[in-house]
Amino acid sequence: MLFSHLPVCVQLLCGSQAADKDDLTTPSIITSAESFTQALLFISIVFPVIREETACGELLLQSSLLTNVLIYGERFDTSARLIASALTQACHGKIAVSGQLWVTFLRATYLTLSSTDMSDSSKAYQAAILCELTRCVPETDLVSTYEHWLRPCLLGVGNYLPTVRQACTSAFRNIIPLSAVVVQSKSASAVDLQMDTDDGSKNDSVGVLAQVLSRSPVMSIAISTSTLDTTILHILSTLGSFLLTPPSQSSACNGMSGSSLRPYQVDGVTWLTHLRRCGLAGCLADEMGLGKTAQALTSLALMRIEQAIIGGAFSENDLASGNAEHLGSIMTASAASALPCLIICPASVVPHWEAETRKFIPSCIFSVGKFTGKETKLGRCI
Repeated sequence: MLFSHLPVCVQLLCGSQAADKDDLTTPSIITSAESFTQALLFISIVFPVIREETACGELLLQSSLLTNVLIYGERFDTSARLIASALTQACHGKIAVSGQLWVTFLRATYLTLSSTDMSDSSKAYQAAILCELTRCVPETDLVSTYEHWLRPCLLGVGNYLPTVRQACTSAFRNIIPLSAVVVQSKSASAVDLQMDTDDGSKNDSVGVLAQVLSRSPVMSIAISTSTLDTTILHILSTLGSFLLTPPSQSSACNGMSGSSLRPYQVDGVTWLTHLRRCGLAGCLADEMGLGKTAQALTSLALMRIEQAIIGGAFSENDLASGNAEHLGSIMTASAASALPCLIICPASVVPHWEAETRKFIPSCIFSVGKFTGKETKLGRCI
């Protein structure tokens, strides 16, 4: 009864047959972006106040609705934020419906991201919607279906497509603060930290996290083609550091020795940077003498430069000038307003950390301060 009273465009979205993405010309399906947008707005405005919750829920949970929304959204280049907002608002106040809808969407997203047959554009678009949903879906819904959000997010973090990686990394950052809430609610029946794997076995959240991250094809930051990474490396090189670039491509300054990292050390720096950007922490477990100090310091330097770039400290003209003294003064000012990095270590290796910092990191990025002894008042200096 409810279905027959809906506008034609909504009936088509909720139809039993999914639209063919490559054939949107027949009269039986939506043929314009305007009609599609109207259907989305109708769903987001009217569905929350429809009294027939059961009938409304059945329409929302039809797999063809989600399929058609994704197909039409990609076809008409509809904003991922609009899609996410419409689906979230349509579920408003319908707790029994929302959880099932998110699980249906997230399972479809996981299959899309893991499929070798889906196009790159479809993967990128679905990842963008996933990211937007993590911003607007109520926290209670995210917690109650946490494991289902976690899987596609982590899968996308290791995807080879930069657009997918970026969207899924952002989505992961949005949901990871809720992990503590999920753990505290572990005894609640609504929350299940066990996840079905493809072979039907069970994995806990931490196990899935370790499994996915361990096989993530992370590109070495030394050869990364992302705009952010290349800008970071350009600034680091201009400031006189040979850490991640061959000495022939850099100019020495600041009294640095010009030492460069070994390939395995670059991998360690890349891994630590990757984890930080995912909102995670990590550790280096190399043997003594293999350069963990240099890797840790380089990772901190990359973070400090990245913060300055994202904060808008550098203009295009600054970067184009290639003037080491000018870029150094900008970094000095940016570093002065940034939070300090605190390294806690045995007193016997404090001189080692100090020497390594001066050796590897330009002074405009970090100025070294030593604090040793029981009477040291750190509060005055931090």
